[in-house]
Amino acid sequence: MVFSEINAFISIIDRIKGKLSGNDNDENDSEDSIADRVIGVFESHGVHKNQIPRFCDSDLTIADVQNEQSLLKRLDERLLNFVCENFAVSREWIDGASKQIYPIHDFYKKPEDFIKFLDDLLENNTGNRISGLLLTSDKTAENTVLLLEEELDRMEMIPIYRYHLCNATTFHYWKSRAYTTACVAYAWRKKVFIHGQYLPQKEIDNIARGECLLGWSGKGAWSLKGKKWYPEDMTIKPDSYLAGIDPERDNYGQKAALSLWLELEEQGYMDSGLGKNVRSFFLKKLNELR
Repeated sequence: MVFSEINAFISIIDRIKGKLSGNDNDENDSEDSIADRVIGVFESHGVHKNQIPRFCDSDLTIADVQNEQSLLKRLDERLLNFVCENFAVSREWIDGASKQIYPIHDFYKKPEDFIKFLDDLLENNTGNRISGLLLTSDKTAENTVLLLEEELDRMEMIPIYRYHLCNATTFHYWKSRAYTTACVAYAWRKKVFIHGQYLPQKEIDNIARGECLLGWSGKGAWSLKGKKWYPEDMTIKPDSYLAGIDPERDNYGQKAALSLWLELEEQGYMDSGLGKNVRSFFLKKLNELR
């Protein structure tokens, strides 16, 4: 499974034996796997099954959630939609028709769409309890995932989060670097602080597919043990922005990356609120490479 750090919550749902993947080729996949998935979602996000009735604020009882069979009798459209909306998981996965648990929000070349997406999250989360991690590898940096973590509620003082997967991109490619940086810049400007962690590429790839349950047993994504780095530096420091970018022939990749940074900055997308006269630093770096 994914991440040594989430072995604890994975063990909770090992009994499902593959049903969490929503494999629609499994002829033995029975209707009660829907209840398995529902319980798995709650428990992976830190809601013990005995807390489900309180969390849902419904007429469910503790007896209803003691096993898959008892819960199956109480599942209806209202409850299933509640689970999907609150934890941002796919209804198709809950139904067993898809392997993908979480939708992937693609903002490549569309920073304006990220702005709207984040503004909508902030509008509906009045406590501004949103932060993020930019997960990448310090070696190959093939896929990079921007993971937004949104606090929904608390159960016995334990925060309950939902997750949004954004921009699974090829980080060393200059265009991807620029558009990812634009997303980071806007998030920081809105005080949604995006921090970085280096993780093995295989683990990042598994998250990028959206096929593993997130939640870290209620501890949040900050319990990950990857090496820290600082994505916000890409918005103010040319060398940090260029780090790891494929230079290509005659430094074309780095020059193109800087040119696109300047273009996006001129359009207002690179203002993270973290520095002054930042444009001059990037322009100077570009002139040095020419």
